[in-house]
Amino acid sequence: MKRIIPFIVLGLGLVVVLRSIFPSSTESDFDLEGFSRLPVLADGRIKPFDTVGRTTLLMLQSRQAVYLEDGSKITPNQWLLDALFRPNEVDAYRTFKIENLEALDLIGQTDETLKREYDSTVARFMAVLGFLPSRHSRFSFDQLESYLAEIDRQAGLAGELEAPQRSPFQRAVLKLRNNLVLYQQVKHSLILPEDVDFLTLLQELQENYGPGIAAVRARSQGEEHDEELAEQMLDAGQIFLRMDNLANLLPLPPLGEDTSDHLWQKTGRGLLESFQSGMVNPYAMAYAGLGRAWRDQSPETFNTIVELYTAQLDNKFSAQMKKADAERKFNAAAPFYTSLLIYVFAFLIAFASW
Repeated sequence: MKRIIPFIVLGLGLVVVLRSIFPSSTESDFDLEGFSRLPVLADGRIKPFDTVGRTTLLMLQSRQAVYLEDGSKITPNQWLLDALFRPNEVDAYRTFKIENLEALDLIGQTDETLKREYDSTVARFMAVLGFLPSRHSRFSFDQLESYLAEIDRQAGLAGELEAPQRSPFQRAVLKLRNNLVLYQQVKHSLILPEDVDFLTLLQELQENYGPGIAAVRARSQGEEHDEELAEQMLDAGQIFLRMDNLANLLPLPPLGEDTSDHLWQKTGRGLLESFQSGMVNPYAMAYAGLGRAWRDQSPETFNTIVELYTAQLDNKFSAQMKKADAERKFNAAAPFYTSLLIYVFAFLIAFASW
């Protein structure tokens, strides 16, 4: 028996490694893999959207998977698409981890509301034994929204203290406030998260740039002008300025010949510059179209846009695309987790052979 143990370990290791190199794709009509490899500048470097989704979720809730109320699970890329394009959906997901008792009290949670209910008798039994959580520790933005002002006030008080002086509650509420800011930054990175048809807004803007800018200039000089058109331009400018101020991602590649990473822009900034060029940034338009397709749950349109946009980036930004795709594959392989599994398998088999 002992002679075959190394071969068993080797076989299990090969299975785990092969599964990490060739992970099973998510069953979806949408080209989630194509979206996940699109590059974006974040935290000072080019990375794929796949990394953005994973790292954001780790910050918010200490894990990458998102579990819905019905028990189903969505991937980081599906969550990120909802965060970017379907704010009403993502606001209902439990993705803010809060464990501090005072912080839970701050957001109106009680022993009764924290109690986790399971439909299955087996699941309830497992919860009693401690193998499944018996209390909720993750909460949705919808659950937190009415407490935002108090969270911000308490975080402000905590921020006035040096880190060693903060209580566990103050550290928890400061982390929660920072996570809420991060959440809003992501949501403002590609479109306005409010109930606005962003693609239609950009299309109408493109059609009316010339007359619209002329109307704004005439209005500022007290001359006769089209007031409705002037208001449309000014409102759009305010929307883009808000996005530029709040977003944390820079998804728009440079339009000129220079493809340097430092020239990538926030969507809001790229659209503000459109007032000078007289043309809506084509990359922003592509993401607005992608957002419409995801919001309408139209996989055919979504996949077509991903394919066309990817081809355009492959042609001009091949270095960034290769880097982003390599990182996406590394994420999917999860080498550290894979190594841990192999180690555990080896330990258990060795232990069983003693």
